Amino acid sequence: MKTKLTTILIAMLLLLTLNSLAQTGLRNNGAKIIIPSGTVLHIDGENADFTNSTVSGEDGSITLSGKLKLDGNWANNATSGDLLDGTSGKVIFSGSANQSIGGTRETHWQAIDILDGATLEIGTTQQITIDGDIVMNGSIFLKADANSVASFINNAAISGAGEATVQQYLTGSNNQGIPDGRFWYLASPISNAKSSVFNAASGNRLWYFTEESGTYTEITDN
Repeated sequence: MKTKLTTILIAMLLLLTLNSLAQTGLRNNGAKIIIPSGTVLHIDGENADFTNSTVSGEDGSITLSGKLKLDGNWANNATSGDLLDGTSGKVIFSGSANQSIGGTRETHWQAIDILDGATLEIGTTQQITIDGDIVMNGSIFLKADANSVASFINNAAISGAGEATVQQYLTGSNNQGIPDGRFWYLASPISNAKSSVFNAASGNRLWYFTEESGTYTEITDN
């Protein structure tokens, strides 16, 4: 019983503290945050970010059995440890502006909700794993650069009316509108992709191949 009372007290103190930190978000500097079942910890307001760090050799961690609702960005900068691995709770993304998922350490979520109007931008070096269900009524954007692309692994069901965008970094060049750089064979990772993602109506050159005739046809519009 003593442990249970302590857990509830910690959650209450966190909720009270967040009211005064609404302008700066929540920084976990090596502490252990406990969010019990039935509790919602909402980080809201301007700059409502969550940052997890290691201080004096202690990794920040969260024991999440309830819900953590976030309006801002997420960054796990702990030196070691898995921030949410093995927990049973849910993280809810509810921001009206794009929410960046970053940090120097990977994040392991149990379950997430992406609310309508929210967009997760997952950085190029990020490795995100979700063991439970994803309810996606917002958007996910997986970023890429010349060296890497974001990793997003889900091990259960995805539901909702949202959408996902996978960025692919391509290199190429042209001389007065004539391609003289590297050519790429591309296959879309999603259905109903449109030529507008390559801006084919501009100087970018895009073709599709017809197997029956063995010919390439240029796409010139978006």
